[in-house]
Amino acid sequence: MKINFPNDDRRLKVEQDGEGFLNGTLDNMKVICQPINTSEMKYGKAARIAYIYSMLAGNTLVHGYHGLAERNDRVWAVMDDLRDSKSIHSLIKDGVLPTDPKVRLMVAYDLSKTVAYLHSVQILIKNLSDKNVLLVQEEVEEGTAWKPILTDLDQARLVSRLLECHYDCSPRPYSFLKILPGRDMMSVLRHQKSNDS
Repeated sequence: MKINFPNDDRRLKVEQDGEGFLNGTLDNMKVICQPINTSEMKYGKAARIAYIYSMLAGNTLVHGYHGLAERNDRVWAVMDDLRDSKSIHSLIKDGVLPTDPKVRLMVAYDLSKTVAYLHSVQILIKNLSDKNVLLVQEEVEEGTAWKPILTDLDQARLVSRLLECHYDCSPRPYSFLKILPGRDMMSVLRHQKSNDS
């Protein structure tokens, strides 16, 4: 697994905080470094996270990931520091969610474009909710715009791995279907539908 920021890389300037993270800057951008546990390294979770983030285009609205760093004899995931940003859930709870229908529609549209792009590169969001979508205010020519940022992509799944499973993806409970390697999902679903008739 490639380490993007070895110990001697001076672009990443971080210090330990009291919460078990590293805080600092990467080329003058605020970042936070989250520890990668030994078990995550052993079972390939860090490699999966790095692969998922490598598949993302620069203009997707997801939590910014910059790579892996070595510091203090550990491996860390370097992410944008969004701890001051609020989730949609928090904004609703605090009563400060934008009320303008055009703003809400634009947020929904931006979020749907991001999810559609993730699906196009075979990444499935495991848990999309108002708690893991942050709304960040940005200054634009027309004033202020709200930009949704999708977080918790470390929980995402790769579709290619899901197709290796042995479970039916249809909405009926307790229904199982063996998906054979090399079969695409549409042929499996057509086969399931013909069996239901």
